[in-house]
This record gives sequence, C-alpha cells and structure tokens, in this order.
Amino acid sequence: MRPRKVSDEAILAAALQALVETGGRASADTIAARLGVSQTALFKRFGSMDVIVSRALSQLMSGRDWRAVFGQKPDPARFHEQLGDIAKSMLEFTRCSLTAVEVMRGRVAFDKVEELLSRVGLPSLPQLTQDLEEWLALAAAAGLVAGARPALGDAFLGGLYHRFILEHMRDPAASPLSVDPRPLIELLFPHRAPPS
Repeated sequence: MRPRKVSDEAILAAALQALVETGGRASADTIAARLGVSQTALFKRFGSMDVIVSRALSQLMSGRDWRAVFGQKPDPARFHEQLGDIAKSMLEFTRCSLTAVEVMRGRVAFDKVEELLSRVGLPSLPQLTQDLEEWLALAAAAGLVAGARPALGDAFLGGLYHRFILEHMRDPAASPLSVDPRPLIELLFPHRAPPS
C-alpha cells in the first residue's frame, strides 16, 4: 500500500488547527493521525515540530499586510470608510495574533513570544498603534479630526478590542470580524467637513 499524499498546505492547516485546539501542545503524532500519515512522514517533510509550528503560523500570516491601511493619506470623501478599513485590519490582526499567541503560549516561554511572532510576520502592537497615531495626525492636519492626540488612537483601538471581548463573551466562536466598528467610528470621529 502506498503512503497517502498530503500537501504541505494541508499539513500546515491541520497543524494550526490542532495547535489552536490544544493551546500549542499538539504533538506530531496528533497532527499525523488527523491526516492519516505517519509522524515520520511529517518529519521527513519538515524536519522538526518547531519547523511545523513556525511554518503553520507563517501560513496564517502570509499575504497579510496590516500596516498597508496606513499607506493612503486621510481622504475627506472617504474618511469614515478608511477608518472602517483600519478597524477591519486591526480586528483581523487581533484574530491572527490571538491565534498565534495561543499556539505559542504552550510551546515557548512568554518572554520569547513577541520575538517569535515577528519572525512569522506579525507586526508589534506598539508599531501599529504608532502608525494609527501618525495617520490620525495627518487627518487632524487636514481638519478631519479635532486635534490629534495619542489618546484618540488608544480609544479607537481599545473600543474595538472591548467590543470584540463583549462579542466573544456572548459567542465564544465569534470572530473579531463580526464586530461592527461603525458606531465607534461615529462616536469618536463625528463627520466634519475639512476647512475650506
């Protein structure tokens, strides 16, 4: 009987799911059993469990650029839409970072988590916060925000995370993407016409 052929993507997806379900403590045997292959087959393909974990998290992060939403200057005609895009990006960042932290928490010392997260492509929250503050300063210079204060960016991010936590308490399976950022945007950034 020939061994079952399984793609790298299928292995990494199964690994990520098993790691999330076990708080990062899934073994190669567990992952192999889900796929109907041997542990030896996994290690022939990837070399070690650390490589499997790193590659699974890298696949989760691949193709994502959370900082890209800050690349466009605030546009008076699209300001609230841009804030909605920023909110979606930050909530997707939250989903991915919570998944990655959950996986790594069971595998590495807590003080190593941020270093490992950056290795798999996750930007730091302080960097994203700084990007938001700089973007809001540009919005203030354009007259779209009543003064750029770091607290405004903190309130925006904090409000998003608070709404996600409440949603998660109601439904533990809720995705951060189920949060509607519009009420928060309207509260913190009432529509203002730019100065003429």
